[in-house]
Amino acid sequence: MLRLVLAQSLEECGFTVLAAANGLEALDQAKMHPECQLLVSDVRMPVMDGYQLAAEVLALDPHPAIMLITGYAGPLPDTLRNRVTVLSKPINIDELCDRARTLCGDPGIGSH
Repeated sequence: MLRLVLAQSLEECGFTVLAAANGLEALDQAKMHPECQLLVSDVRMPVMDGYQLAAEVLALDPHPAIMLITGYAGPLPDTLRNRVTVLSKPINIDELCDRARTLCGDPGIGSH
């Protein structure tokens, strides 16, 4: 349910969104769409957690922005420190869209 709400919210903010049911599916999407500028993922997911997903995506391309969402306040793994943005649950949709714009630019001027 959270995935659907976040995807719809980002689309309403003007972003093009590719959704995935789990980390492995998201990694496949990243491989098929190297033009993607932002990965938004929950930390806790089935199959592959958000930390593993972020590391795999950065290994493919060190340039996409990554935003991890979590209710768990533990420290980031050292390999991801300074490479990802973390949002805490509960999610504020305005903050999500503002952070996405900061990381990727305003979708109204061609950044998706």
